[in-house]
Amino acid sequence: MKRVLIIGAGLAGLSAAVYLRRSGYNVTVVEKRPFAGGRTYSFACSGFPVALDNGPHVMLGAYSQMQDLLHLVGAENEIWGTPRLQVDYVVRGGTRAALRAGNLPAPFHLLAGLLRFPLLAGADKFRFLRLSSALNRETETALDGKDARTWLESLGFGSSAMQVFWEPLILATLNGWPEEVSALQLARVLKLGFLAGRKESRILLFRNSLSRSLVHPIVSWLQRNGVRFELGTRVKALRIVRGRVLVWKREGTIEGVDAVVSAVPFQVLRDLLRPEDGELGRLKASLSSLETGSILNVHFLNRRRLFPGRFAALLGITPQWAFIRPAEGEVFLYSLVVSGAGHLLKQPRDELKKRMLQELRLVWADFSPVEGTKPRLVMEKHATLLCRPGAETCRPFPGRIAGNFFVAGDWTRTGLPPTMESAVRSGRMVAREIEKFFRRKKA
Repeated sequence: MKRVLIIGAGLAGLSAAVYLRRSGYNVTVVEKRPFAGGRTYSFACSGFPVALDNGPHVMLGAYSQMQDLLHLVGAENEIWGTPRLQVDYVVRGGTRAALRAGNLPAPFHLLAGLLRFPLLAGADKFRFLRLSSALNRETETALDGKDARTWLESLGFGSSAMQVFWEPLILATLNGWPEEVSALQLARVLKLGFLAGRKESRILLFRNSLSRSLVHPIVSWLQRNGVRFELGTRVKALRIVRGRVLVWKREGTIEGVDAVVSAVPFQVLRDLLRPEDGELGRLKASLSSLETGSILNVHFLNRRRLFPGRFAALLGITPQWAFIRPAEGEVFLYSLVVSGAGHLLKQPRDELKKRMLQELRLVWADFSPVEGTKPRLVMEKHATLLCRPGAETCRPFPGRIAGNFFVAGDWTRTGLPPTMESAVRSGRMVAREIEKFFRRKKA
């Protein structure tokens, strides 16, 4: 039985492990942290009756690979969503509005919702009619050569539409501001989800914490099926020798491996490689051109339900999104999200927490957290790849790089922005490439 070593127990690594094990491979997963999940995890925090996520994660209904994986491990009931796209907006000063997709075929389901959306000017609503033709008119190369703001402005969208609709959407899906990210990645989000159909454009959430709803079911399935985990094991270097990759950890090299999959973030992989190692050196150089984007999350407890659904878009204040789930009794857990948060990295944490909560009173005048509890701030400095214009060409395809070495990750060129769906898709793609690799060697 061929032995495959997977470095990294994030979603890409876990996905690859599931599909490789189903195909009969002997799989070992090594992970430097003492737990699996990568950037998708939950943790206990003093003063909070429920586990906190490192940050809320949402999915589009179009995320079919993620849903397939959850179904395979028996966790399909851990996701929740509305039948159609539905987003509640709360504006500084307390004004509320809702975007609800209509019961029409795509793309008219979205247009019907936008026509009823009171925060958009009438002219901007009809500019959405240009989107489908604009997406079909331009090549991926052309779209990747310009930023999302420039592209949207060329379609006639002004500052009002940008602030009300495009900035929240782009920050939520691409973790960057419109002027920072490639128009190609926005086009992919629109094609895959919002313009594809009612089912594809709806937003899905996890019913419980990320670890309980997502990570634990996958890890449990893998362990039941014989996959071995080495948690708390740090890989120190990767070297290619006579067409095979050697993996160094503190105790020495890992022996007896037929294939190696790197499923770690690109900046971690970059630091494991050296420039003189042929294809791996060229990969290192390519990865050195990529950047990361940050996400800030603030968790707090409140005794009131501030909005009716599970999440709401916030306009006119620093936090862009608020999420809610029951905590204990009459208490709710709230999570505020600031995507594209690089400009906040150097600010003191206590000042950031105070600022976030003060700004909430500009939206809900009577807002007050539970007395005696302290908000918890989580800064994910390297949350995702920042897809700047032109970055697509620096993303390697999921699969074999050299010898018996393969790469997976949300940051690889899966045809998607760096999302959970991209991570899962990359793991599945790598599993297929490994099967082809061994079939060719056998032939």
